[in-house]
Amino acid sequence: MGETRNFYRILVGKPEGKRPQGRPRHRWVDNIRMDLRVIGWDVVDWIDLTRDRDQWRALVYTAVPTHLPVVLPLDLSDLNSLPDCVTQALAIFGHVDILIHNGGISNRGDVISTDVDVAMKIMMVNYFGQMVLTKAVLPSMIERRSGHIVTVSSIQGRIAIPYRSAYAASKHALQAFSDSLRAELARYNIKVSVISPGYIATALSVNALTGSGEAYGETDSATANGYTPEYVAEKILSAVVQCKEEMIISPVVPRLAMLIRTLAPSLYFWIMERRARNTSG
Repeated sequence: MGETRNFYRILVGKPEGKRPQGRPRHRWVDNIRMDLRVIGWDVVDWIDLTRDRDQWRALVYTAVPTHLPVVLPLDLSDLNSLPDCVTQALAIFGHVDILIHNGGISNRGDVISTDVDVAMKIMMVNYFGQMVLTKAVLPSMIERRSGHIVTVSSIQGRIAIPYRSAYAASKHALQAFSDSLRAELARYNIKVSVISPGYIATALSVNALTGSGEAYGETDSATANGYTPEYVAEKILSAVVQCKEEMIISPVVPRLAMLIRTLAPSLYFWIMERRARNTSG
């Protein structure tokens, strides 16, 4: 390997053999290059993947450092406890390179029947908790003039739909907070990314809160047919590696809805009125 520099060279050659599971065929080379950065290499000498696959394998299987995971349980709704969690993390690792906000809770219920306490809990977990964590981590990042804040928001941080008012409000707050934060931190070389996925096949709807604060307890069809968590995780990793300010992970329909909301808001409002009449949560 050559001397480490602040760039990496191009990988050339056509991959042969069976592609790794989960890697899109047309993205294989890009994913390998991405993986090299993930394992900590800033530069890679020319590797012809057609002839030097053994060199690639040796790099991957010998250069990956072993880091034992450390789990620090936290409660995003307990704002006063969050700075202590950051202090513990800094004591263990010395610094935080990337902070990924992935905690969240959804809701199912109309505005009039949703208790204010329920709306406040959702806002506390989805917005204020993440804001407090960010503020606790930032001093060390600013001191090092390096870091990356990644917020997993939602398409509903861009557009709001019926029976999700508290959730959409919290995600809109995250979007606005991140946009302001990105501008303020640019001078310190700290990146801010917002990931806006559509439905993901997780337990989000099962654990969503009803208007009275009880668990919804059902997996709706949109969630069940959503993206796999593994797919979304790979897209997030790609956004981090490429330092993308924003990434939308969704099918065509939500993207079209975002466009209609911007260019033809009256049409969007009419569509949402129809949706509200035809659904109950």
